[in-house]
Amino acid sequence: MAKAKKSTAPEENGANVSKEELETRRKEITSYYEENIPHLKVQKEYEELLRDIEKVRAERLQLKCLLHRLWLLHQKEKKRQMK
Repeated sequence: MAKAKKSTAPEENGANVSKEELETRRKEITSYYEENIPHLKVQKEYEELLRDIEKVRAERLQLKCLLHRLWLLHQKEKKRQMK
């Protein structure tokens, strides 16, 4: 990954900067972002996969809870009928 340059020189922070220097800086920034887009796309895909996995886990847990509640109701009904 490309590293962003930090500058504290006044002429590079906007004061007394020529149009050519501004254009060069814009190109550097654009290049930096373009170099990082593929990495960010991979990270986005990774995060989406994690989200999907967590969603399926939550759905599975909800289903288990529902089945357990139904089983308990069934057990109560059986005991009631035995009395």
